Amino acid sequence: MMKKPINRFMGCPVELGSPLRVPHFAWPLWGITWSGSKEFANLVEQSERAYRSEWDGTTVRNHEEIAKASKLAGLKDANGKLNEKVAEVALNVIASHKSEQINILDVGTGSGATALAVWSQLCDEARRRTRWVFLDPAKQALMEAKQAALTAGLAAHQLDLLPSRDLDAFPYLSDKFDVVLAVASIHHHAYLSPVLSDLAQCLKPEGFLIVGDWFNGLSLHPARVLALLEKMKWKDREEYLKAFIEQFPASTNDIEEEASDEDRCADEQIAAFWLAYSNIVESAERPLRVLEGHRRIEHYIGGLKKAGLHTPGRLPSQNIGNPCFLIPNSSLLAVLTAVK
Repeated sequence: MMKKPINRFMGCPVELGSPLRVPHFAWPLWGITWSGSKEFANLVEQSERAYRSEWDGTTVRNHEEIAKASKLAGLKDANGKLNEKVAEVALNVIASHKSEQINILDVGTGSGATALAVWSQLCDEARRRTRWVFLDPAKQALMEAKQAALTAGLAAHQLDLLPSRDLDAFPYLSDKFDVVLAVASIHHHAYLSPVLSDLAQCLKPEGFLIVGDWFNGLSLHPARVLALLEKMKWKDREEYLKAFIEQFPASTNDIEEEASDEDRCADEQIAAFWLAYSNIVESAERPLRVLEGHRRIEHYIGGLKKAGLHTPGRLPSQNIGNPCFLIPNSSLLAVLTAVK
């Protein structure tokens, strides 16, 4: 069970969102408990609905706002950096494929930036061999991504649009793809096990899943979120913080998680992002919510292994470590590749 969450009131410059959006194993710290598998499944469904309400209406402008906050936080264009590295990995994977046709699924296409980053690196011969599926619940974003792809030279017959939530679409995509791209999308699930299992099923044998994301522990403990809110300034802050502590008593507890120096740096950087975002949120088209399903990269590696995928320490024929971290001395931004 859980209480109704406090959100963007008392002038707070950011919206928390439902605690059900955080990784499921952190729910108890946020006051969310359950008894039995049926109640857990109901909480997972509520969590999925909480995410759906945010991302069904995503537009290109939302991605531009993320890029702006990233730059203000000193992270440059974080998603752009992820896309560049994903494109580098995908380029080598595609070049090594001998089949006549290479099927690529882009999960959470959004503005199409990931697909376009990959496309821009391909030679003409490789471009002709690719077939793409753009998957995203936001229809407007998909149409904008399609137009951008066609403008970049992708032929209409090479592209299919799938305006759907990923978990709804995955059962129809089994064993179809040589490459699956997932950049800043998988963290939109609190419970990863079914998502990673379905992604594995989408791959053909020896297919590649390339994940790029923000790995951090902000939402894993309410004490970290409280520390973030305490750095923000607004008129009724003290009243809001009092309400936050009353609703989430664990926010005043010590954090017991063992984190590396790189993880602590990642947590500081994601806090800097949210502080920067709080300064532009008034002009935001659809405000982002602080509580998300981000977690440490070890949780992804373990989950992919359980899903039957292999995460080699180094990628074949590439001088790229796996996972590949993009910021020195930080685990915040990374690309992780798994093979079926």
